[in-house]
Formats: sequence, C-alpha cells, structure tokens
Amino acid sequence: MRRRPSIHLIGSRLRRVRARKTVALAAAGLGLLGFTALGKP
Repeated sequence: MRRRPSIHLIGSRLRRVRARKTVALAAAGLGLLGFTALGKP
C-alpha cells in the first residue's frame, strides 16, 4: 500500500513556516517601533 504524504505532516510544516513568518514580522515591527521611539527626541 502506497500512501501519499500525510496531511498532518503538511499541516505541521505549514504551521511552522507561518509561525516563523509571524515571529519575524513581530520582531521587525518591534524593532521599527523602538527605532522611531529612540530616534525622536
């Protein structure tokens, strides 16, 4: 019996990539906020 790649594996992989993207976006947003706060007198 040959099974196609399990949906659970694909779902976990997608979730991991999405989580990494959200973390990167949050870090970038926080960095921008800190930069603007420090740049303003």
